[in-house]
Amino acid sequence: MVIVLIAFILIMTGFDVYVSWLNYTQRTKPLPEAVKGIYDDAVYAKWLAYSMEKLKLGLIQKAVFTLILVGFLGWGGFALLNTFSESISTNPIVSTLVFIGAFMGLQLIVGLPFEWFDTFTIEAKYGFNKTTVKTFWIDQVKGLVLGIVLGGLLLMALQSLYLAFQNAILEFAVWAYVFTSVVTLVMFVVGKVFVRFFNKLKPVADLELKAKVDELAHKCGFQVKSVFEMDASKRSTKLNGFYTGFGKVGEIVLYDTLIAKMSHEEILAVLAHELGHAKHKDTLRLMAIQNGMMVYYIALITLILSVPELFTPFGFEGIHFGFALILFSILVEPLSLLLGIVSNALSRIAETKADAYAVQMTSKETMGQVLKTLAAENFSNLNPHPVYVALHYTHPPMDQRLSDLQKVN
Repeated sequence: MVIVLIAFILIMTGFDVYVSWLNYTQRTKPLPEAVKGIYDDAVYAKWLAYSMEKLKLGLIQKAVFTLILVGFLGWGGFALLNTFSESISTNPIVSTLVFIGAFMGLQLIVGLPFEWFDTFTIEAKYGFNKTTVKTFWIDQVKGLVLGIVLGGLLLMALQSLYLAFQNAILEFAVWAYVFTSVVTLVMFVVGKVFVRFFNKLKPVADLELKAKVDELAHKCGFQVKSVFEMDASKRSTKLNGFYTGFGKVGEIVLYDTLIAKMSHEEILAVLAHELGHAKHKDTLRLMAIQNGMMVYYIALITLILSVPELFTPFGFEGIHFGFALILFSILVEPLSLLLGIVSNALSRIAETKADAYAVQMTSKETMGQVLKTLAAENFSNLNPHPVYVALHYTHPPMDQRLSDLQKVN
């Protein structure tokens, strides 16, 4: 069983590396006609160097994490971790929290140098990074606190359900599904709170822009409660904006980098795209898809918790809730891959419709210029491999987006 699981991990890792490399080799192919001119030769060469450095770092990081996981599985690391956690507390919930917390803490420590190098070497080298050392560490602490509190509470709740229904595993599956569905809904409702946890939002100072945003929202059939500017520039030069809210009433958040680098008309096109998602109820559709995928995830974790023989080869006396989550994270990969192909395809369709809506609310020329500016400022890959697109892209490739604009009446 140990050898089979390790082989499974290596196969999935190898496949991921192959697809990433396949995507990188696509750089030598001629650029599609629609995106020619977004980068000049010098900038395109810079993008190639940037993407290669990001790829190398990502592959090295993946290799390190894979070796750690394989080492823990092959040399009894998780059994030792269980002995340690049980020495801290015999309470099964507390013991599981220590077990998972210790392993995730190790991953966090190992991942920090990679994140540091990415932020202060690669992103800084190519002019994207605006994060100071102070902001970097504040973000790390905030993320850790958030992960401990929310992750800990979620883990405690799920294990409490398991302990209550461990002799009626199907009932556990039903209640686990109900619980995770409720959590997903709550996170959607309060999601904007986490934006404020990491960023400062202030009302947009440009009253002319605000008036134009209100006019656009009214034209689209929405009521905007507030238009905020977010201090994204303290971390990066990249551009974005989003709409948040239920139904026809919501708030608009613009990155300060977006306000600085785009005209009013271009900003309105970005917002029209986001309002298009709300108009088409894409967020609710996405939640429904995620909720459907949750059925498969709950079914898998329930199956794992039903087979004690899965645990004994790794040094456990029987079912261990914490290790079950580790096994789940490994075995769910091919399922997530297949479901991701479908959900990504649906997402790309939604993005195409939102682009078309933005054209109808603004103009084809303005939206086209917006996409080109976003591609140039965010260093987008102008020629991704189709396999990589199918597996990882929630937005259509830029050449397809620009081509589809020309088809909008």
